[in-house]
Amino acid sequence: MGVMTGEIRMGTYGWRHANESTSFYDPNLPPEWRLSWYANHFRIVVIPASYEVDAGKIERWLEDTDPAFRFILELDRTPLVAETDDNYGLTLRATERLFSGQLDAFLYRPKRISGQHSKPPLIIPADLKHASFCVEGDQSRINEPVEPGSRFHDVTPGKSALDSVVYSSCIDLPQMRNLIESMRHAQSKNQALIFTDEKSAYTDAQQARILNDLLAHQ
Repeated sequence: MGVMTGEIRMGTYGWRHANESTSFYDPNLPPEWRLSWYANHFRIVVIPASYEVDAGKIERWLEDTDPAFRFILELDRTPLVAETDDNYGLTLRATERLFSGQLDAFLYRPKRISGQHSKPPLIIPADLKHASFCVEGDQSRINEPVEPGSRFHDVTPGKSALDSVVYSSCIDLPQMRNLIESMRHAQSKNQALIFTDEKSAYTDAQQARILNDLLAHQ
């Protein structure tokens, strides 16, 4: 097996999966302590676009995690158009600063505009200090809020945080091995593998981390 020069971080799509919470979290754990519990097991998490994000919540999330823990922020599906670029860029830069270096990437999912035959122009935000800006690569999957198999690629060359992010649903171990091996052989140096199935995301991420460690020693 070829030598991998980068890193694959395993995590989940959010940390509030009700369907699997009883098997992953201590049953007596208060809901507000779940992120701290999660951060003791995984080193990265996606903040879904459905989560409310403001300065106060970001401050609490940083208090609940250590400085080496990383977040990925999934943006809503509002298209980036030229006339809103300045305001949107300022919002992204301000958000990045609030995370104090713990934000690895913004994820952007282009949206189809009803009645339009062409997509709005994508305006790449400038002057992000650390976070990558990753855009979904498969435009055929944009109708679902979370699509297993979606791949996001950084479009801001020179960033050191994340080159790509892959969403995956519940899969068996042979499929998981194939996916991890394909990521290990990819040109991307720093990647995140995010599990999205509410019934098995935590278990999947734990198995993937173990499998990746085993593959690293072959």
